[in-house]
Amino acid sequence: MKKNVSRVILAILALCLMVSLSGCVLNFRIVGSDVYDVYSDGKVENSDFEEDVMSVDVEVTGFIPAIPTVLEVELEGLIMSMSMDPSEIDLALDTISDYLYDFLGFDSCTFDVVTDTFVVYGEFTLSDFLGAIGMSSPETDLGSIQLSKIIGTDAYNNFITRIAYVSGNYTDPATSIDYALTGALKTSSGRVVGSLELWFDGLNPAI
Repeated sequence: MKKNVSRVILAILALCLMVSLSGCVLNFRIVGSDVYDVYSDGKVENSDFEEDVMSVDVEVTGFIPAIPTVLEVELEGLIMSMSMDPSEIDLALDTISDYLYDFLGFDSCTFDVVTDTFVVYGEFTLSDFLGAIGMSSPETDLGSIQLSKIIGTDAYNNFITRIAYVSGNYTDPATSIDYALTGALKTSSGRVVGSLELWFDGLNPAI
């Protein structure tokens, strides 16, 4: 009898392992619904030049719960200017990366004067990810969801405020910063269960 029970348990464990390896664990792919512009006055526009909020499309695969609690991100910015000389751009790279690192509460930052890019690394805490995306049962395509619902309203508003401030205070008019926000959704145990890709521009329009 004990042998039969042991065999059943082993069979169940083997099945669970097979299911886990087959990709049935919930996995999320989050991609920007549009490419957005964030102006130095804080206004956000979509690609149709309509005032908007940043939103993302969420796709889901799998059905075994693995709930992300942290979104680890990399924010890269490329400065493109018609009015700043190379030395001014180099200074802006340093200043902007430090500013975003400090005021977004991120972990680290770096910049490269050869490529005119800076990168800031950090994370957002996800308090109720499934509730935020409105997922109450297994679905494959949840459609467009406001980014603020995922990272929280306060974090989103602070994010937009800081991006706008950078353009208005650390770049000259006729300058844009091309941003790429990429990241990984992780569970409390550190398992990666999703990805994020979002593109937008920070604009300081010509006067």
